[in-house]
Amino acid sequence: MIESLEAAFRQDVELVEQHLNEVLAELPDFAGQGYGRLKESVAYSLTSGGKRFRPVLALLTAEALQIEKQKALPWGCVLEMVHTYSLIHDDLPLMDNDDYRRGKPTNHKVYGEAMALLAGDGLLTEAFFWLAKSYRSQPDLLAELVGLLAGNSGLRGMVAGQAMDIEPEPQLEPASVEQLHRLKTGALIEAAVLGVSHIAQSPPPVHEALKVYSRSLGLAFQVADDLLDYDAENPEPVSLVGLLGVREARAFLEKLVDESLRSLKKVPGPTESLQQLALYNLTRLK
Repeated sequence: MIESLEAAFRQDVELVEQHLNEVLAELPDFAGQGYGRLKESVAYSLTSGGKRFRPVLALLTAEALQIEKQKALPWGCVLEMVHTYSLIHDDLPLMDNDDYRRGKPTNHKVYGEAMALLAGDGLLTEAFFWLAKSYRSQPDLLAELVGLLAGNSGLRGMVAGQAMDIEPEPQLEPASVEQLHRLKTGALIEAAVLGVSHIAQSPPPVHEALKVYSRSLGLAFQVADDLLDYDAENPEPVSLVGLLGVREARAFLEKLVDESLRSLKKVPGPTESLQQLALYNLTRLK
């Protein structure tokens, strides 16, 4: 089952890589060494590999809703641009101060902190440009997608979660850590699914079912990551595993996976890939 999912991922990742290269190819050619370095900095991080999880999730949702993947591809790549900007900024010395990302020197180690900051800024704003370019023939849909992207990536979503992570509550409670993860990690995962639901014009019951699925999936991935990374002698300070313990965190993960699977029963299309994606959070712990 997982093997077939990985095969689907490989095919969809190729589509994503091709589209991201199109994004880079359409950037203007302004004169000046600084702008040339900026484009190099953007391309360095945007083409550095990775699972491409968010755009692939968008394509798998398109498959489940029985629409052409090409209709969802720009949306998925817009989310990857926003995700990449967040990683560039996360790695900066004033944030996580990381030297390596995906086995390569982080952006600021290659291009300097100022250029890395601009690369992140540029990717975020270019994401909105590309979104408008891709869906401008459908103004009502575009308005929905702009609102979803801004809401889930900004002060109502990912950025809010990042702030909570930088300055966590003095007395952490499971509920506050869960909210942090739902915002910082889960918000863009939720957006990947719900954006495609808007593109497919899903009826309200299907849209609500996909909202439950995506919210549970996003948190499940974070809990599974925390379980895999858990070190009893040096636990992460902001971790549900550290607060709940391994056994209770594992039970919570199983609950989230079950919620994801039950919600997909309300989606009439072929949801096998989405089901496998939810189950992967359990199988990768074995």
